Amino acid sequence: MTTIQVFMDGQAIRTVFSNDVPPMGGTWSLKLSPETSPEEGFAETSVNLNSSGSYNLKLSADTKVTNAGTGWLRLLRQHSGGGRDTLASGSFTNSDWENISLTASAEIASGDKIIIQLSAGSTVIATWDVLFDNVELDKE
Repeated sequence: MTTIQVFMDGQAIRTVFSNDVPPMGGTWSLKLSPETSPEEGFAETSVNLNSSGSYNLKLSADTKVTNAGTGWLRLLRQHSGGGRDTLASGSFTNSDWENISLTASAEIASGDKIIIQLSAGSTVIATWDVLFDNVELDKE
């Protein structure tokens, strides 16, 4: 089972779900809202790849944005010492369900983790929701 932590104001909060799902989705999708700038409303989970080496990774998710906002999909490498590198990042503004994917090559050392980060970003005035479903990480 994968655990997803949702963060707002730098603090983990309860997870919020929506009944709005893509055609091949399940019962609910993950619903994120932006946080007041410079903070960011995001969710993340970590994946251990079990061995060091070179990996070609593909992160994909069904996504949807409401009220003319922007969402982000990110793939990060967390080093055993805690530092992070962005492997791939992409933004989207689609108002209908659409599958978004990112690819990245990564050298993984012992103790490193891959971080999947889903984000609704930050805002000063406007607000929107970003929905995520069918999030998958594949080794190619």
